[in-house]
Amino acid sequence: MKRFLTIFDIDGTVAEFGKPVDMKIIEALRDLNESADIVFASGKNVSYIAGFVRGIGVKSPAIIGENGCVIFFPETLEEIIMIKRPDVISAIEREIMKKFGNQVWLQPNKVQLTIFPKQVNLLEEILKTLNDMIPEKERGNIKIFVHEDSIDLIPANIDKGVAVKKLRDILNIDKDYVISVGDDENDIPMLIESGISISIGDKIKHYNPTHNFECVLDAIAFIKKVVTHE
Repeated sequence: MKRFLTIFDIDGTVAEFGKPVDMKIIEALRDLNESADIVFASGKNVSYIAGFVRGIGVKSPAIIGENGCVIFFPETLEEIIMIKRPDVISAIEREIMKKFGNQVWLQPNKVQLTIFPKQVNLLEEILKTLNDMIPEKERGNIKIFVHEDSIDLIPANIDKGVAVKKLRDILNIDKDYVISVGDDENDIPMLIESGISISIGDKIKHYNPTHNFECVLDAIAFIKKVVTHE
């Protein structure tokens, strides 16, 4: 029987922002892992995600970090950097540090820029600063995602969907055998690149997934039935 590839976003999907994963969700993921391969696709960097995967006791063939910018294979330690970091993102990073200094923490990424303000009320000011910093000629080349606790800047021509398609090709898995689960607009590309797309909650407004659930436990229970052909 061919195994499904199930892809989960982390923050807002598997775990609430800034909180540990509920033990019931961990147990459900471990149970699902017996019947399907699990990949986590997140805005976090691959080192963080690799530690997360080990911590919850799930075996994963690959992980997708930085919103699709990097793919990492835990078993072989192979890393694929999907796109070179644009010079403009490096320049913005330097300017952010000049202006905000120790008021922010920058996630150690290979490509995207992820800014965590130490005080959440700084998010709006940082966003305004970023919009002022991006040169007019570069505005179409950079995407900005604002989360509850951080801001991501990534090249416009990369996303989780590009990484999922690449991973499908590497692992030789048909789209029909891919199930993705996410909760926000930056998850839409990977939902599109999946045979079954599942949204959690109501934050995704610009795409109609094949299924929607209020909580990830319900989504995992549904996926288990699909992958075991119950």
